[in-house]
Amino acid sequence: MISKHDIIQKFTTVSLVFLLSLMVLGCDNRKFNNINLDNESILSSPAENSWLQNHIPKNDSTNKSRDYEVYRCSKDSNYNINKEQKVSLDLFETDLREALVELSIQIGYPILIDESVNSLISATLDDVALVSALEILLVASNYSYLFDKNYILVGASETDTASFEKLSKTCRYKPRYMSSEALFETLSDQQQQYVNIPEGSEFLSIHAPSMIQDQILSSLELHDEELKQVILELSIIEVSREAMQVLGISWDRPMSVTYDILKRPILLRSMRALQRQGKAFIKTMPSIVSKDGHQAHFESKYTTWLPYPTKNNFNSSQRQEVSYGIELKVTTNIATDGRVNLEILNAKVSDLLRTKNNEHVLISHQISNTVDVQDGDYLVLGGLIQKKKTSSEEGLPFLSKFNPMRLIFSEHQTNEDETEILIMIRPRII
Repeated sequence: MISKHDIIQKFTTVSLVFLLSLMVLGCDNRKFNNINLDNESILSSPAENSWLQNHIPKNDSTNKSRDYEVYRCSKDSNYNINKEQKVSLDLFETDLREALVELSIQIGYPILIDESVNSLISATLDDVALVSALEILLVASNYSYLFDKNYILVGASETDTASFEKLSKTCRYKPRYMSSEALFETLSDQQQQYVNIPEGSEFLSIHAPSMIQDQILSSLELHDEELKQVILELSIIEVSREAMQVLGISWDRPMSVTYDILKRPILLRSMRALQRQGKAFIKTMPSIVSKDGHQAHFESKYTTWLPYPTKNNFNSSQRQEVSYGIELKVTTNIATDGRVNLEILNAKVSDLLRTKNNEHVLISHQISNTVDVQDGDYLVLGGLIQKKKTSSEEGLPFLSKFNPMRLIFSEHQTNEDETEILIMIRPRII
């Protein structure tokens, strides 16, 4: 049985924790946005934990909308008219000033018209909201409106007019993904005159009438989006020319640099068949990540020092640095239909070969191309042909190893193999 002393002690503990929580929350509510209590806490009773959890005030950060954080404007002035009241107008080549006067009489509210307003309008408005009627009447001209406490002002949107300051409000836009400078450059010349970037700040300040504010905001939100990313799965493979039929690839011109696009299942089956037959050798299979519209760079090279060549022979006392291997530069652009445009700026494959005179020769091939590939398919670049010479010697054991007998009991054979380097690129949108 629980004694009276234990009940008082538990009640005191609950009250103390509750009061301390309120004090801390009062100092900084953000630190305790989500508080989860468990049965291992200082309070031994689950019922007490549940009661305390329900009575701790929460700071609901979801009340702050994304628009409020990104786009914030100065407060609009108070006005005494209902923007949604219905109006009707039937206009044909009517002077805009006369149309606005007629609208003012219909709503029983003064409309002040700047002297710069001067154009003809044709429109039929049947029981539409007042704010919609104003937008329709002014959309074809560079005019704006403002609801004030005692009147509606209509004037030109040019910065050098007398009514511009009265019509305008100031808003700021804080970019989410792009820099403020880069985002500013996406605006048209007409829009840029209303926008500036305060020195040392990370936001754009927009000073313009409401209709222009809406246009600029739409443009900013269109460009200020998180860039998608593309994984480029690369495979650098060396195959024999005869093995190309196994892959199902046939170039239009055998000696040209060209490409083909293969579906993933077809290519994987073909590559497995080539590997089993020993007709394919995978040099490297890296993967790199690139943002949409950005350049990706991959490089895998070997560096060695070789004797410096002279006119007649190699000077063994002087050496030069030689690098060879694989280098790839490609820019990815994602289309709306799931295709990936690959702009191959530089795909370079080089190798260091040894000639029959024991001399080193650097062989290099380079590709530049622009191709559209479906997400998940393979782009295969080919035509990088190189020839390798291999020497073999056969003869009777023991006898062929003695120099005088080698000419009689051994056979020397030199084979020239023609191989092709394939660069396979598989883009995957993430």
